[in-house]
Amino acid sequence: ATYLQRASDRIEPVVETSPADALDLVPDDVDCVVSDYEMPEMDGLEFLAAVRQANPALPFVLFTGKGSEEIASEAISAGVTDYLQKQAGTEQYEVLANRVENAVSKYRAEREAERADKQRRRIFERITDAFFGLDDDWRFRFLNERAADFFGRDPDDLLGEDIREAFSTGMHEEFREAYREAFETQRSVTVEAESALRPGNWLELRIYPAEDGLSVYFRNVTERKRTQQELRDTKQKIEALHDVAAQAVACDTCQDVYDLAIESAEEILAFDLCTVDA
Repeated sequence: ATYLQRASDRIEPVVETSPADALDLVPDDVDCVVSDYEMPEMDGLEFLAAVRQANPALPFVLFTGKGSEEIASEAISAGVTDYLQKQAGTEQYEVLANRVENAVSKYRAEREAERADKQRRRIFERITDAFFGLDDDWRFRFLNERAADFFGRDPDDLLGEDIREAFSTGMHEEFREAYREAFETQRSVTVEAESALRPGNWLELRIYPAEDGLSVYFRNVTERKRTQQELRDTKQKIEALHDVAAQAVACDTCQDVYDLAIESAEEILAFDLCTVDA
């Protein structure tokens, strides 16, 4: 501990001579464990197993004078972060300090990335639209539950998979072209098309590019498309019926009016059975 403090002012050693006492510090109080191999109560590998149960990701350096390929192999298999044999001289502590600092830096970076990832996932799940991200190789980086539900796939199964391969027969060509355009132009793209994965469902995609991939928001707009189509159909029927009214003015007999009314009801309004009651 003294030599480590001399080797690095960033290290604050906490010394425990009992593995059982040291385990009390493992969950939250230390950033790295440096352990000998031959100790009372349990050896270094047994202590490593106990530490891994308490904190699976905590850096653990086995620093021992009892060196052998067998111990090193067992330590690596058990998930040790680093393995050093004790040497003569004080230079070894500079090496040990460097290994500890590197291990802790990586550990903290991974924990920060994990916290950021959890926060990002919480944000994604609050998004009302279905949402997914692709990297610059078209592979899924993340997706929220709404997107996974629409795809009918487990989110973890899709992560890392190329969307072109995952849905080789379930991607409308307009969507594929929109992704390609967003990648190439680095401009946002919005597109509406019928889903090949779920025929009869229309999707609106808003695609936002970045240097490392795409962010894609999509929503099911089938009801909107159906309503729009109904409005267009109604407008066409109204215009056609206005034409019928103009034709009715020119009819010479009542029968002509009746015939025109029946023909219009069949062709414009698509009635199966029609009659005129005068």
